[in-house]
Amino acid sequence: MSNKDQSPNSDQSVENTLSKTQLKKQAHGLQDLAREIAELPAKKRDALNLPPALIAAIDESKRITSHIAAKRHTQYMGKLLAKCDYQSIEQQLQQDEAKNAHFQVRDAIINQWLTAYIDHEKTLNAYLYEHFPHETLNELRNLVRNYLKKPEPPHSKKLFKALRELDNQEPLPPVGQLDVKLS
Repeated sequence: MSNKDQSPNSDQSVENTLSKTQLKKQAHGLQDLAREIAELPAKKRDALNLPPALIAAIDESKRITSHIAAKRHTQYMGKLLAKCDYQSIEQQLQQDEAKNAHFQVRDAIINQWLTAYIDHEKTLNAYLYEHFPHETLNELRNLVRNYLKKPEPPHSKKLFKALRELDNQEPLPPVGQLDVKLS
């Protein structure tokens, strides 16, 4: 075929195609995403609104025991992902991961508060009375009192839950910002 026979559209399609290396990287990325989705709990997987064929393939992957068969099946799940809107699925997974990281940070701060309550109850209560309504803190005082008597579950769990509710209203600062040093 001569250069005169080629249309301008065919030149653009050649420029828009990916190289073989890029295609392989994309395929491996989709396979990794498929593995990640397959490892998710069913509740989180259902929230992703996956196509029925992919859900069936994920369910099928759980019963495959052979290494080579599992590898081939992962490739198949990657192909199914390529046919759907995998960018939005990937974005949802990243948002969930960011949300989990946020909760881990907040839980660490709440655990600092629990530890600091043993030695610095007055300082922490003073901060809470400045920043939160007094009605919500009455129950918290009782929980702190019970926790200080016996800093074990269920008292620690109840106090943690109450502090988390306060933290959801307004983020609690790390205890280091309140001039409280942990032992």
